[in-house]
Amino acid sequence: SSEELLELDKRFWTLCWYVFGKIMRGELWEALAGIHTIRSDALLPMLDWIAGRPHEGYRRLDARFDPGIAQRLEDTLGLLEAGALYDALQAEISLFRDLCEPLFERFGSTYDTVPGEEIKDEMVRRWNARRP
Repeated sequence: SSEELLELDKRFWTLCWYVFGKIMRGELWEALAGIHTIRSDALLPMLDWIAGRPHEGYRRLDARFDPGIAQRLEDTLGLLEAGALYDALQAEISLFRDLCEPLFERFGSTYDTVPGEEIKDEMVRRWNARRP
């Protein structure tokens, strides 16, 4: 339902900010776990909803998606290094944003990109301002 999508959107951005904070503080294992949570709790269900099939988590994942989507999911994997985890988080954000619009349209809602854009922009600003 559109209410569930709105809740998912809020949770997604909260998790992104949480993971970003972990990356910035060097809590890389926590960040890695958070990236996995975003993938399993938001991205995979959304991909299954778009495909019109029941959500199965990681079960038979290799056979469910076309090569383009499979590559985008691979991009959400990161090594235990701050830059790689940041890139994986950005890949999750990109995929999430691409999946939102068709799902919101399906349920007759409009997707408000402004809050997410503000969070993403702040992440980029802070990432670029960090000390190496």
